Amino acid sequence: MVVLLVVAFAVAVAQLVDVLEDELLARVVTIELHEMPGHPAHDPGARTTERSGLRRWTVAADDQRELPAPLRRMREGVREIKWDDGSDVFAGKLVVNGFVHAVVADIQNVERLEQRLLIIGVGTALLALLLSLLVAVWLSKTALRPIATLVERLGSLDPASPLPLLAPDLQTAEARLIARAVDGYQDRIKRLLEREKSLTDDISHELRTPTSVITTASELLLDDPTVTGVARERVGRIARAARKTGAIVETLLFLGREESGNTAVAVELRGVVKDTVEIFRPMAQAKGIELLAECGSEQWITAPPGTLSIVLRNLVGNAIRFTEQGSVRVLLEPGRLIVEDTGVGLSGVDSTRIFERGYRSDASQGSGLGLDLTRRICDRVGWQVSARPRSTGGARFEVIFAGLTVA
Repeated sequence: MVVLLVVAFAVAVAQLVDVLEDELLARVVTIELHEMPGHPAHDPGARTTERSGLRRWTVAADDQRELPAPLRRMREGVREIKWDDGSDVFAGKLVVNGFVHAVVADIQNVERLEQRLLIIGVGTALLALLLSLLVAVWLSKTALRPIATLVERLGSLDPASPLPLLAPDLQTAEARLIARAVDGYQDRIKRLLEREKSLTDDISHELRTPTSVITTASELLLDDPTVTGVARERVGRIARAARKTGAIVETLLFLGREESGNTAVAVELRGVVKDTVEIFRPMAQAKGIELLAECGSEQWITAPPGTLSIVLRNLVGNAIRFTEQGSVRVLLEPGRLIVEDTGVGLSGVDSTRIFERGYRSDASQGSGLGLDLTRRICDRVGWQVSARPRSTGGARFEVIFAGLTVA
């Protein structure tokens, strides 16, 4: 805006100087022209005089040879014309009582003065532009300093550890209004987080107690030598399910905390794979599906308790759910875990959204939460999970324990 105003001012000054020049010269030439007939009218001979930059001619109307060619060609009146040397002059021509009176004003001095005025005007405009820009920068910094302070504080906000009120020490009323709104929002988030934490702690406490009771009771039954056969097998499954439930509770609490803390333990992969496969074997048998586990050599990883179990349970459960015939195979290879099936595969599934919360394919009857939970766990502990279709039909899910495999 400052640049536009300065340019407009400079153009206006240039136009004003041109108009003043034309008006001034036209007035001078006109006055001189109208005064001439009264002075030399008694002398019919041609005569020229020069004074104050003005040149005058008076000649007989029927003999204008004494007039310069530009004046002879000029019609009666006052106007700017080209002189013989190519310069611009202001000229006036008047015919009175058989005589032609002419006045020429040299405008070179005026044009030089005009150039000086333009230089002064442009210099003043540039100086005004520089000063305006300096003032604008200073004003912008002054005006934006409270906003910059507010932005800096907003960047360091932590809902779990709210900062003191932002509003009191800010300099402008606008910034204080924004700060009060943010403070109010921060206070609401704090109360919401407190309710969420209380709910999580309550659920954890309430679930741990019955889970512990089930685990203890099933282990006591397993220690009883009178429990044999099918009953012992069922009690064993109850015990494994109870332990897994406890691990799931711990994992969900782990995901619900902002800071995970030092909760990682060494986990033997083959045992987790075998236990998970045994839990899902009845489900696979009921559908006539072969459930296989190929564990290879012993492997350990460092991870929070229950995380691998939840990941594997979701992948194996999905594989069995979407497989009507054939097999589901769990492969444990060095540094990675693979679950593949011979089911419907990933046709009709957006591969970019398969791990998105709530996303379901047209053939799915689930809630769309299992794979999202799997992805969240993997992201939290640094694993990589991916899905792709198999060339022979079905789907293949792979989890890579990059950097976490230990002896």
